[in-house]
Amino acid sequence: MTGSRCLALSNKLRFNDKSSRSERGKRDEFAPIRDLWEVILSNLKRHYVPDPFITADEQLIPWRGRCKFLQYLPSKPDKYGIKVFWACDAENQYPVGAVPYLGKIGNSAQVNLDRNMATRLCEPFFGSGGT
Repeated sequence: MTGSRCLALSNKLRFNDKSSRSERGKRDEFAPIRDLWEVILSNLKRHYVPDPFITADEQLIPWRGRCKFLQYLPSKPDKYGIKVFWACDAENQYPVGAVPYLGKIGNSAQVNLDRNMATRLCEPFFGSGGT
């Protein structure tokens, strides 16, 4: 594909329905790409059966654009980005689940955020033969 064709397609490519954007945005800040995100995650889960051991970790995807849930983490090589919690197969690092961090809920601080996200990601695999 030529560079001009790629640029033309990327200018036309949209994952968001403008007619319902404001309604969906009120209840879900991840709404513009939620549908695409869910399709990708369902395909990851459908095509792979993980080993009994699952690893949960966080990743900062570098991003400098405008975003309501942009995170600043000074300890990471890229300081600004979108924080995503991943559940991966411990043996070969194949992703089996992911949750984007959309910021705190309400005005109260979230206690044990990493533990809660790890539990949420690994819940579908509880009782499947691993620890």
